[in-house]
Amino acid sequence: MELPREKTARLWKKGQSHADANTLSGVNSPKAKTFNMQTYKFHALGDYVRSIRLFGTTDSYTTQIGELAHRALKACYLLISKKYTIRGLSKHEQRRRCLQRIDELQLQTDESGGCGIPCLSKGSTQSPQHILPSHRTAAQDIFTMLQSQEGDPAIKDFLPNLRTHLLHRLLDVPLSDQDKVYLPDERNKLLIRSNTLYALKTAQTQFTTYNLRQEYNFLHLGHQYDIMVPTGESGPGCHPYWYAWVLGIYHTDVCLLGRDEDYCNIHLLWVQWFGICPGHRSGVKAGRLPKIGFIPCSDSATFGFLNPALVIRTVHLIPAFVDGRGSHLLPLGKSVGQQRDK
Repeated sequence: MELPREKTARLWKKGQSHADANTLSGVNSPKAKTFNMQTYKFHALGDYVRSIRLFGTTDSYTTQIGELAHRALKACYLLISKKYTIRGLSKHEQRRRCLQRIDELQLQTDESGGCGIPCLSKGSTQSPQHILPSHRTAAQDIFTMLQSQEGDPAIKDFLPNLRTHLLHRLLDVPLSDQDKVYLPDERNKLLIRSNTLYALKTAQTQFTTYNLRQEYNFLHLGHQYDIMVPTGESGPGCHPYWYAWVLGIYHTDVCLLGRDEDYCNIHLLWVQWFGICPGHRSGVKAGRLPKIGFIPCSDSATFGFLNPALVIRTVHLIPAFVDGRGSHLLPLGKSVGQQRDK
C-alpha cells in the first residue's frame, strides 16, 4: 500500500487540497502497490562489479567523505569566535593534531610497559597491528602457575614452548622456520624477568576490510577467542590459514644472556591449535566451507604460543553438530583446554 504522504501528494496533484484528502479518505483509499523491478536500482545491479573495477570502491569518488569533513568543521564552529572564523578553525585543527600526537606517544609508552622498554611486534604489516593493555596488575609466577595446574595436558610443555617462542621472537626467526628445536642450554640463555607473566583479558587487533577500510575487533577471553593467522606452509593443497583458540593473553619482559641489551617487553598469545580435517573438500568448486577440528592432546603441537602481530582477525566458528561430541582428543577433567563447550 502507498504511504500516507504518497496518497496526499497524489490527491494534491489532482487538484484537491489537504482538507479534501482528509474528508475523502474513505473514497480515495490508498492504492495498492506491487513490487516493481523496472527501476534503475535493479537495472544497474549487474554493473556494480565492473564499475568498482573501473573506478575503485565507492569511497574513491563519493561526496560523503567531504560532507563528513564539513560536519567536523561545523562542530568546531560553535566553539570559536565568529569574528575570525578561519583563524579559529585553524587553531582548533592544530590542537586536534597535537592531541592526536600525544595520544600516539602515550600509546607507544603504554605498549612498552610505561618504562621505556620497546615492544617487539615484529612481522606486523600495519602500525599498530595489535593493541594490548599495559597494566601489570595480574602478575602470574610461571612456576606457581605450573604447580597449581599439575597434571593438565595443556601445560605439559608450557615452559619449553614458552622459551622456544621467545627465542624465535628475539632472534627474528620467520614463521616458516619456527620448527627449529633449541637445546636446553640455548633455552636457558633466555631470562624472563622475575619468572613472571602478566595476564590480560582483552586485546585489540586491526584488519583491512574488502573495501580497504581499516577496522578492528576485540579478542576477549570467554567471549570471542578464535583467531586466524597466515600459514607458514607453502605448496599445492596447503590451506592459506591456520586457526587457533586463545587460552591466554600475556606480556612479559625478557632478554638474552651475552647481549648488551636491556629487557624488552613482548606480547604473546597462548593458543590451542586447530587442524584441517583430512579428506574434507572445500572451496568454490566444492561449494563447502573449510572444516577444522581439535588436535589430539598427545601431539606436541596442540598447544603453543603466537605473536599477536600475526593475527589476521577473530573468526566465528560454526559447530558441526552432525559430528557429535567426544573426549577422545582431550580427556575429560579439569583442564584449561576444556573450558569451552566442545
